[in-house]
Amino acid sequence: MGIKIVVLRTGEQVISKISEVSYEEKFKGYLFKDPHSVTINRGSSFLVEENDQDKVEMVLSPWIPLSSDTEVFVVPDYVVALVEPVESVKNIYIEKVGVD
Repeated sequence: MGIKIVVLRTGEQVISKISEVSYEEKFKGYLFKDPHSVTINRGSSFLVEENDQDKVEMVLSPWIPLSSDTEVFVVPDYVVALVEPVESVKNIYIEKVGVD
């Protein structure tokens, strides 16, 4: 699947390299690699601009900061939406976590 922004049932937005997990040809869920929470912030952070009208400040932080795991299995019932991030957000994520 690649790098996606996931909206969870809690309302959280997570950016991650995502792959689908299947067992015996049955879809079981998603594997998030290097997941980071996406938080819109008014303080110092990354400035994301896709055009002159859309300016947003965001913070990327580890999704589960007290875990040393870099991969997290997520059941599909917890996922509301999977979307393609705008290019600038994707590039910031790649630069921060070092994935492609």
